[in-house]
Amino acid sequence: METIIALFIPYLLILAIAAVLISSEHFKYRRQHEMQVTLRSALEKGQELPVEALDAIGRPKPSPNRDLRRGVMLIALAVGLAPISFAFGEGQSDGVLFFLSVACVLFAIGVGLVVLWFVRKRIE
Repeated sequence: METIIALFIPYLLILAIAAVLISSEHFKYRRQHEMQVTLRSALEKGQELPVEALDAIGRPKPSPNRDLRRGVMLIALAVGLAPISFAFGEGQSDGVLFFLSVACVLFAIGVGLVVLWFVRKRIE
């Protein structure tokens, strides 16, 4: 019984990631559709559309703190992944090295995003 459960764990992880990605895209589509329906009804009633409403249809402006948030999340993920690699990689040096290398890459990308946020903040 335990081996069957152990076999399903990777599949459940993949399904959970897929569910998050699919629901994110679904809600993004739904928000865009509702905005278009609202603007269409305003046009049918003869109201003028402000420029901000038309800009909202195109592409929403990204938050100025987006790089900082993503960088901090990646650094936290890397810091959490490093000890886990030692905990689950008992006696398996290949597993420890793999997870440590993934943690180092995530940490480097996170630091790069935080530095990018600081540079952009200084320029503005």
